[in-house]
Amino acid sequence: MFLGIDIGTTGIKTCVVAPDGTIKAKSYRNLIMYGLDEDKRELNPHEIFDCVKQTVREAVEDGHATQIQLVIISS
Repeated sequence: MFLGIDIGTTGIKTCVVAPDGTIKAKSYRNLIMYGLDEDKRELNPHEIFDCVKQTVREAVEDGHATQIQLVIISS
């Protein structure tokens, strides 16, 4: 099984993928963007890390991934 994590501007997306390319589970969390009223775009790194942990846990459990062979992260 492979684990893909995409840390985007608006949210965190995590997938568990089988070696044949079948998506076994997905998880997503929205991120809160700060500073919009001041024409800024800021994210809280602690919130990002918490969301990554939540989505990884959820996708691994839902995908019944007992062994992850590869982790891919995009940001």
